[in-house]
Amino acid sequence: MKIQSIYNQLFISRYIDFELIKYFFVGLFNTLISFGIFSFLYFLGLHYFIVSMLNLVIGVAISYFNHRKFTFGLSGDFLERFTPIALIYFIITSGILYLADISGFNIYITYLFILLPISIINYFVLKFYVFR
Repeated sequence: MKIQSIYNQLFISRYIDFELIKYFFVGLFNTLISFGIFSFLYFLGLHYFIVSMLNLVIGVAISYFNHRKFTFGLSGDFLERFTPIALIYFIITSGILYLADISGFNIYITYLFILLPISIINYFVLKFYVFR
């Protein structure tokens, strides 16, 4: 039995779109990878800006493939619309990390707090702009 058919039988299926649940799990996987890479490289002593740039490249590849294939179930090339969005998130993240750094906030905790609102916004951007 497919996961989709099991989901359709659940009460919650009337209120939450299966695509949103897939986004959550793919996003959770991507976030764990992203935070793990960020934490490891920052712990090794790399500056958060360099770590964010490396994370951008790795994150774009992982996130693009996973959301295109698993969340939205699409094939085709959406990279032209996906990449600029990722760059905007990178600029926002870097700016917030810079402000946190000069204000003396913990970079790890700040990065975690950045991930939640960006993830929520990202769902709608991916659904209605990138993978439409």
